[in-house]
Amino acid sequence: LLFILPILLFAQALRFPKIKREGTNIAPVNSAWKVIRQIEPDLDGESIFSLRYHADGKSVIIGTTNFNLFRIDLESGKKLWKAPAKMMYQKEFDGPEIFDVSYDGKHFLSFGMSNPEVQASERFLVLRSANNGNILKKFPVLQSLFYSERAAVDYRHPGTEEEKRREEDGIGFNWIMTIDSAMFIEGGKKILATYKHNMDGPHFYDRRLIIYDTSSGKKLQDFQLVADPETANFDQPGGFEIGHFQFPYAYSSSNKSVLFGTSHGRIHEIDESIMTKNFNTPLIEDKACGKIIYIPKSDSPDLDIKDRQSVRGLAISPNGKNIFVSAGTEGGYIQFYAFN
Repeated sequence: LLFILPILLFAQALRFPKIKREGTNIAPVNSAWKVIRQIEPDLDGESIFSLRYHADGKSVIIGTTNFNLFRIDLESGKKLWKAPAKMMYQKEFDGPEIFDVSYDGKHFLSFGMSNPEVQASERFLVLRSANNGNILKKFPVLQSLFYSERAAVDYRHPGTEEEKRREEDGIGFNWIMTIDSAMFIEGGKKILATYKHNMDGPHFYDRRLIIYDTSSGKKLQDFQLVADPETANFDQPGGFEIGHFQFPYAYSSSNKSVLFGTSHGRIHEIDESIMTKNFNTPLIEDKACGKIIYIPKSDSPDLDIKDRQSVRGLAISPNGKNIFVSAGTEGGYIQFYAFN
C-alpha cells in the first residue's frame, strides 16, 4: 500500500480536467491567451517559414520562404542583419529551418548546401553566427548505413563506379541522408541531430541520431533507428510496419540519455553504450534498440490494438522528472500521456 500510494497521487496530479461534451464551454477570461502587442518585422516583404527566440529575449531569428535568414529586434521590428540560405531544390512551401539557438546566444543551427551546383548535397547541418548569420561550421553530408538482409534493402555507398554511373544517368543518390532537426545539449558543448533518408516516400524508416562535439564538429555517437524486438517485423525495413512520418525525441540531461518515440508506439531510451553497440553492428536485424521505458496504451473502445499508437510528440519537463507524450493512429485518434 505504501508503494502504490505515491503512484496514485502522481496520477491524480497529472489527470486532465474533464470537458463537457454538450453545451458551451466558456474559458475564464483571465486564463485566455491574449495578444499583448503585434510586431511587423522588417523582412523585405518576405513570408516567415520558421523562427526561434534568441537567448537575449529581445530578438528573434527568422527563416523565410525566400530562403533568407533575418535577426529581428522585437521592440522595433527592425532587422539587425540578413543572410542568404539558398537551396537549389525548393518545395512549394519551404525555407531554412532554425533548429535551435545556443544557450549563450552566440550561435544557431540550421541547414545549408555543401555544393550549390549539386542538388544531392543539400540540407546538411550548419552552425551559424547569431551576430551576422554567417556559416561558422559545416558538418559533413551523411551517408546511409542502412542494411537489411530480410527486407533486401542496402542503402550503403555502392562505390565510386556506381556513383559515377548514377550521376551520368541522372539517377538520384539513394545513399544520402538529409538533416531533419538538431538541438544543443550539455550546455551547448554538444549537438544532438537527427537525419532521415534523402528520398521521401517509403524511406521514413531510415533515420539516425548523431551527437557531435560543437567546438570541433567531431562525431561522438551514432545510432540507427530500429524497431523493438516485441513489435518488429524484419520482413519490413527496420522492422517497422508503420511509416515514421515524425521522429519525436528529447535529451535527458540528468540521465545523459536520448529518449525517442516510434511509429510502433514505444518510448525508447538510449545512452552512450547502446549507441556504440548499435553503430558497431552493421545488420539492422541485430542492432540494439535501447530500453523501452513507456508504452502509451489507449483506453478507447474504438481501437482493437491498444498499444500501437504512433508517437507524435515527446517532451521532458524542466526538472527532468516527467515526460509528456502525444500518440495516435492514422484515423485521427490521438491521446496525451504523462508519466514519471
